[in-house]
Amino acid sequence: MVILRDIPSRSTMNKRKVKTIYNQLDELYESSKKLEINEETRVVIFSDLHLGDGSSKDDFIQNAHLFQTAVEKYYFSKDFHLVLNGDVEELQRFSIKRIKSKWKDIYELFRRFDEKNMFHKLIGNHDLALCLPNKPESEFNILHCLTLQTTAGDMQVYHGHQASMVYEKLNKLVGYTLRYLANPFRIKNYSIAHSSRRQYAIEKRVYHYSSYRKRVSIIGHTHRPLFESMTKAERIKHKIEALCRKYIELESDDDRKSVKKMIKSHKKELNKIFSKSKPPFLAVIFIILYFMCHACSIQAV
Repeated sequence: MVILRDIPSRSTMNKRKVKTIYNQLDELYESSKKLEINEETRVVIFSDLHLGDGSSKDDFIQNAHLFQTAVEKYYFSKDFHLVLNGDVEELQRFSIKRIKSKWKDIYELFRRFDEKNMFHKLIGNHDLALCLPNKPESEFNILHCLTLQTTAGDMQVYHGHQASMVYEKLNKLVGYTLRYLANPFRIKNYSIAHSSRRQYAIEKRVYHYSSYRKRVSIIGHTHRPLFESMTKAERIKHKIEALCRKYIELESDDDRKSVKKMIKSHKKELNKIFSKSKPPFLAVIFIILYFMCHACSIQAV
């Protein structure tokens, strides 16, 4: 049971919203599939593959060979459990038929893990259609949450969009925008991963929920690096430093103007943080996983 007075928030209204989210995450945990982790168990977790149709709009294509080689040559041969933590298919842009037609070898690899009962596929917001009415047919069991049970305590694995109150309501609208507006103009996938403010809102809720329940949360969704523990201010500083280095290397005036504009935007955001008396949120407890740069391996010791 979630106690309202124990929730860290400034107002009663915010506490009620957070309580709703905590209850959602509690329901996920209670109904989750349980996987016991012992000394012999190996688990690898990938998140946000965003499989597409193989076109220039497919965010997965640039990492497809790396993913397939690593999973097949190492994780499968070493008897790892393969956990896909949401947004496996990019169903807001492409049909499941087109995706499966392009990535037959990838799905065959999934089947090989499934045959060994070592495949765990979780739902995300970009493949949420697999769990909605009139859903596309899926040959795999779809999970909303997976609990890794260890002697040190449980680890709750879920995509992360469940920490938002409006994800299901807005999901269809986002899908329409991506498929019928972004696709024709070859715009890359834009989601919460590109919004610093929304990233931290989701992460902060998950962090406080994990602290409240004394249980590790493993999420994807925000596409932030593995085990990242920088404050928001530190992260923005790193972005500014990287942009400054890039600025020096650029020769085109137009490119320099674009980078300069981004630097000014980040500096403005940094000044807002420093103007507040309260120190910025420090995300140190939970694990953010995303495929584009990282994967997480868990082995009991």
